[in-house]
Amino acid sequence: MRFFTGAALSLGLLLASGPARAQCVDTDGDGCEECPPARDPADDGPDADMDGLCDAGEIAAGTDPMDADTDDDGVRDGDEPAWSEDTDMDGAPNAADPDADDDGLFDGTELGVETPDDATDGAAGFFVADADPTTTTDPLVADTDMGGVPDGFEDRNGDGAVDEGEGDPNDAADDDPAADADMDGLPDLLEGFADPDGDDLPNALDPDSDGDGIADAEEEGDGDPATAPVDTDGDGVPDWLDEDSDGDGVPDAEEAGDGDLETPARDSDEDGVADFREEDSDGDGLSDAEEAGADPSAPRDTDGDGLPDFADPDADGDGIADVDEAGADTDGDGTPDHLDEDADGDGVFDREEAGDDDLATPPVSSDRDGLPDFRDPDSDADGVPDATDNCRIVPNRDQLDLDGNGAGDVCDGDLDGDGWADEDDNCPFVPNADQADEDGDGQGDACTGEPEEPGVSGGSADCAAGGSPGSGAALLALVALALRRRR
Repeated sequence: MRFFTGAALSLGLLLASGPARAQCVDTDGDGCEECPPARDPADDGPDADMDGLCDAGEIAAGTDPMDADTDDDGVRDGDEPAWSEDTDMDGAPNAADPDADDDGLFDGTELGVETPDDATDGAAGFFVADADPTTTTDPLVADTDMGGVPDGFEDRNGDGAVDEGEGDPNDAADDDPAADADMDGLPDLLEGFADPDGDDLPNALDPDSDGDGIADAEEEGDGDPATAPVDTDGDGVPDWLDEDSDGDGVPDAEEAGDGDLETPARDSDEDGVADFREEDSDGDGLSDAEEAGADPSAPRDTDGDGLPDFADPDADGDGIADVDEAGADTDGDGTPDHLDEDADGDGVFDREEAGDDDLATPPVSSDRDGLPDFRDPDSDADGVPDATDNCRIVPNRDQLDLDGNGAGDVCDGDLDGDGWADEDDNCPFVPNADQADEDGDGQGDACTGEPEEPGVSGGSADCAAGGSPGSGAALLALVALALRRRR
């Protein structure tokens, strides 16, 4: 006696109404028992889709009693070899599995079908007309010729014909288990026919199986088919199939660089290990996960230079290496120094306080107190905050500014603001853009108060008493001497 569940039970009870079905057996393999005519003239039950299988049997096996070709492989359910069995043990009976032996070839193609059944839905994509129906392969045996290479690996385009460059799935002599069709260092048998990146290229023919912009040949490791492919994060998924090989939360596609399979993947810190295999790609002491931001699929690029922070040794573009800025929030504004244009909040941009743009040199500490200027609100330790200091890196508590140009005299190369540098100015403390010097003694006329007589040193102004231009020049000379000594 057979037992059914669900829909099968309901249909079974309907079919079983009437006299008891003694000595009934399933003689035609359609899933329903046939009884002697004297006991059951109606034979073994209805077949709604007319595929040669009774409805109750299809329900019990897991095929569709209303669809004559459940798996749309071009073969009617009733014509599928061992239709109710599950040859590849994938959970689907053969009649509901377009590739029953999981060899990479559709069953219809293996059976030599040129024209699909009327019930076949071509849009499903599981039927390929056999280009050479004179030869067939076994849809229930993955390696028909038992040569060590599955049928689908030999018939790479899956059309049923032996094309140029392909093996013959019926000839064991040409089987090469080490074959590598895409020459990526991974044997075809290892790569298989899955297509995880959805580019319509099976892994065995795809130079970038996971579609991350990094060639399988690079992700595989050493290019030796005899060794196991690299699995950087040890998650059981080899790098060539892993969308995040190093498990840092940033997709390999973002760490790849230019995405050109012909060029090596990006190595931001140039340590010989590609970014997709490093948790700190730029070697700044900050993890890629931290620098990528809230959405690793669109990594943060603080300075907008086209280089994501995790690959940028100077994420905020201030001329100071992240490795020197990381780990602190000097001004306590919630933005870490390596992302803050003004780390100490003194009103002076870090780029100005850096000293130079060479990331390899340490940031400047003008007062040599061990605190770099970008973290020191009083860089020259003169008691005047950088925000208001007219000479930020040279001590000048008095803030003298002779020409009133905003630059303190001790760091102003043109004290009188006449456009002439002090070392070239013939009158550095009195503006004289024309540099007039009638007697040619090297001292500008503006410093003597009037043109000097040739041959008379200092002119009349030098001899004038109290309040004369000569005394003013002397005073300016003393001021100049004092300023030079302070420098």
